Amino acid sequence: MGKLNYNITAALKSSNKQNLRAVVIPPMLHTINLRAVMEHEEWDILRKQVYADAGHVCDICSNREQLHCHEEWLYRISKGVQVLNQLICVCETCHKHIHFFGMLRDHSLAEIANYYTDINDWSLDKSYKYLSRQRNGYGQLLNIKWKKQTLKPIEQYGFKRNEYEARSKKLIAETLKQFGG
Repeated sequence: MGKLNYNITAALKSSNKQNLRAVVIPPMLHTINLRAVMEHEEWDILRKQVYADAGHVCDICSNREQLHCHEEWLYRISKGVQVLNQLICVCETCHKHIHFFGMLRDHSLAEIANYYTDINDWSLDKSYKYLSRQRNGYGQLLNIKWKKQTLKPIEQYGFKRNEYEARSKKLIAETLKQFGG
C-alpha cells in the first residue's frame, strides 16, 4: 500500500469550507462528464472560472496546489437522470479522496478514513461508517438505465446548457448500447 502524503493544520479546517464527501459513480457514467461533452477550450474556460470563484484554493482544505474542477452529481435513480449539482474547486489530494474507490487499489481503507477524519473533523468511527455506507450504495447504481444529464449549474458561467445536455444525451445513448441496454 502506498503512503498518503498530507499535512492538515487547524488553520485549514475553516468553518466556511465544504466537508469532504465520497462519491460513487455508476460504471456507465464514468466517462460521461463535462469534459466529455465540452470542447477542450470550453472546459478550460469553465474550470478556470471555478478556480477563480474559489479564490484559487481548495473548497475543502484550502490547499492552493494542483487544483481540479470537481463535478458534484446527484442521481435521480427512479428517472435515470444524473443532475449536476455544483462545480467545486478541489486540490488533487481531496479529489482523489472524493473518488475513494480508485484509491482502494493503492491505499487501505484505514488510510482513507484517517484523511476523512482529519479534513472533516470527524471521529475515525464516523469516517469508517460514512465510507462503508457510500461503498454499499454502489450496488443500487449498477443496473439503472441512465437517460440524461441535467447541467443547469454551467449557466452561471455563461454556457448554454441545452447544447451540452444534447451532447450528453447522445453520449449516454451510445454508452447504453455498449452496456447492452
